[in-house]
Amino acid sequence: FDGDLVDVTSSPTVSVWDPSLAYNAHGDGIVMWRVDLGGSDRGLRTARYDHATKNRWSDSAPVGHSANGISSASVAIDDAGNAAAFWGTNDHKSAGYGAAMNPATGEWGPSTKLSTGANGSQATDPDAVAADNHGNFVAVWTETNTDGSGMGVYGRTFDASGAATSAQFLVNQVTAGDQSLAAVAINPLAATSTIDFTVTWTRHFTSNGSNGVQARA
Repeated sequence: FDGDLVDVTSSPTVSVWDPSLAYNAHGDGIVMWRVDLGGSDRGLRTARYDHATKNRWSDSAPVGHSANGISSASVAIDDAGNAAAFWGTNDHKSAGYGAAMNPATGEWGPSTKLSTGANGSQATDPDAVAADNHGNFVAVWTETNTDGSGMGVYGRTFDASGAATSAQFLVNQVTAGDQSLAAVAINPLAATSTIDFTVTWTRHFTSNGSNGVQARA
């Protein structure tokens, strides 16, 4: 470490916690955290760091909120400064949501529900999102009662505006037992027309009760 300690959240008067941090290849950063809005209401806020101008962390901007609490959140940023956030809530069926940030203004657009499953409920810990260099984002989550046997891992792709570019897709090919705790990484150097990513997750083996880690590209 060679920098000074800074208060990214600008000394808030309410409780904040659980930061998620991402940088792009230019050294531009974004950090997101949860904030207590009173009662069970929880919100998300972000601050940005501009490496080119060595600006301090920007004033925080609101991303979204849930009246029933937010269970987890993650953020990603591409080389153009486009950012996407993904979070889980404690609302009915524990839904997951995503939103995109306009790099010119630092403002976040409206939230989009990730799951299109009619019967599923999204597990909310953890959730993951990754970005490439072309404004493509991939979000992954765990969903119950949708793949035919307990929990399954699902994903969906988005563009820099936050618009979905795919329907939700099942990641795990084996559906027996539970598949959960997903993470995703994306190849930032893939061709513009290609979203090249790998998802990994925990598989619970029903035959002997043990767990394993699996991956699919």
